[in-house]
Amino acid sequence: MDDYLERFKAMVEELKAHPDVVVTHFNIFPPASERSILRAGHEFCAEIPQDFMLFYRRTNGLQLRWLWRNTSNFEKLLAKGEKYPELSYDSVYEDDGGVAGCINIQPIQNVFWNTSFWKEIVYFEEDVDKTTMTWDGNMYPFNAFRKALVPIDYYHFFYSTLLLSIEKGDDLPLLHSSGYFKNVEWSGFSSFQQYLGFLLASKGVVIGRLDVDFFKSKGKELSNPLGNWHQLDLDRLSYDETERRFSLGDSGE
Repeated sequence: MDDYLERFKAMVEELKAHPDVVVTHFNIFPPASERSILRAGHEFCAEIPQDFMLFYRRTNGLQLRWLWRNTSNFEKLLAKGEKYPELSYDSVYEDDGGVAGCINIQPIQNVFWNTSFWKEIVYFEEDVDKTTMTWDGNMYPFNAFRKALVPIDYYHFFYSTLLLSIEKGDDLPLLHSSGYFKNVEWSGFSSFQQYLGFLLASKGVVIGRLDVDFFKSKGKELSNPLGNWHQLDLDRLSYDETERRFSLGDSGE
């Protein structure tokens, strides 16, 4: 995984070279300090998988936002991008769904210990646990389960990729949420490293998180998590002005 930041840079250059694409944000941050990494393990009360640690030793978060020039609200979205040099919760929330691609991987503190950042966004402390939720054969108090959902990639005002911190093991489950975190399901990724590989191949296109199968290599095992994905052909991405949404088209495989 040593070269993945260079691969992200190369992918962004490909986006910038496309005449219908405008990249508004691409932020790679200084690495998380070793003190922060040690604190993450201590606060999390479990050993954090190495693919997360390798990522945060290279950059404490990763951001990319790009627009499709032919969307009806292009100028509005472009202006909003100029308003926020870095992607925050507010900046993503203000986007109205017309952003073609976005990656907003959170800094280590917002994932592994400063999770109160997500209070009143993912969970609400004034709620009282009166119901339970069954997940993967285990039953949890509903609010406790909600509090254990931590956005690791908050890329859209309606969708997010989440880490389920209530289950701690060799691989931390990555979930997909929709409906402002109301609906939660498996994301389709077995590890964070595999998710990074998918982001590289899909160029962070928002609709790709909803159709992961579109990018899976047919007849191949994803033994190399950063590779063996179908690469997004930008010329297959289209925007439906009537429906006001993007589609990926045929993978051609």
